[in-house]
Amino acid sequence: FRRVLFRSWGRGILCTTLEEIAANIADLRKENEDYFEGARSGVRQPRSAMCAPLIAKDSVLGAIILVNLRGPGAFSDSDLRFLQTVANHIAVVLENARLLSEASRAQALEEANRFKDEFLASISHQLLTPVTSVKAAVDLLAASTAVEGGPTASLVESISRNTQRLQALVEELLDLARLHRGEASLSRRAWDLREIVEDSVASIGPLAEEKGQALGLETPSAPCPVLADRGRLEQALMNLLSNSQKFTPRGGRIEVALRDRNGEYVVSVTDTGPGIPRAEQRDIFERFYSRSRGPGRQAGVGLGLTIAKTVVELHGGRVWVESCGGRGSTFYVALPKEDRVEDTGRR
Repeated sequence: FRRVLFRSWGRGILCTTLEEIAANIADLRKENEDYFEGARSGVRQPRSAMCAPLIAKDSVLGAIILVNLRGPGAFSDSDLRFLQTVANHIAVVLENARLLSEASRAQALEEANRFKDEFLASISHQLLTPVTSVKAAVDLLAASTAVEGGPTASLVESISRNTQRLQALVEELLDLARLHRGEASLSRRAWDLREIVEDSVASIGPLAEEKGQALGLETPSAPCPVLADRGRLEQALMNLLSNSQKFTPRGGRIEVALRDRNGEYVVSVTDTGPGIPRAEQRDIFERFYSRSRGPGRQAGVGLGLTIAKTVVELHGGRVWVESCGGRGSTFYVALPKEDRVEDTGRR
């Protein structure tokens, strides 16, 4: 009786004749008709039937169907009202069970994320001290072998370079843990967003020039006031710019634009890299999500975009990406204007 239930929303169905029962059975979907016929297999033709919907929060969870096979006479309106009352109670129980299940899953997920954050913070903190010591020792070794040259100097240089990468990774892990645990303070002041964007683009310029990449910038002529922690906001923009620069091929192009759009400022970073499949665009800002975008391109550890997203959201903004596979990507950062932001100091 599902289709009929949708047509008579919220009301039960009472069938007191064989003709009415046949008409409603004919209105069943094929799979439901098979269930109905299977349930009454081997029994006599029903004399009457009634059906009450299980409705919770404007959605039909199911239905209760009672069929009179043996008794004389038929179900009455009072029988249908009683059945609907029972159905309403059952719907409430089912909905409460669903909500409890969802709440339990959400709580378990929150606990798992909290444990993961604490674990990462602890491990990163423990790693930072020995990594810093190794870095200092390698720097001394590099200074003592620089004059000699040869294979030893090259080997020391490789060790130094990879030690720097390891140190940067550990520091990123610590930074991300502080951000997610609310331990990172934002020192917010009024800034012209144009200046922050221009300085960030200038910082990425040498890397783009080294790969022969064209780097374009478009900003408004009028000031773009925002209330921001400049260092943190530059960190977010640099992560986006570095990501685009890394995946844009040699001789490609990166376009950065700052626009005033619908009461907020939007920074866009467009590259001519390999693009991001639509199925992966929602996950690309998740922690440790990483993939190689093209042959010869090694995937990172998946922290830069996560940090960028977290920092922007702490500023009351949002981050997203638009991309078509093989046609490049555009990352967007939307930030509220200064007069629409309250300075909370610590987030």
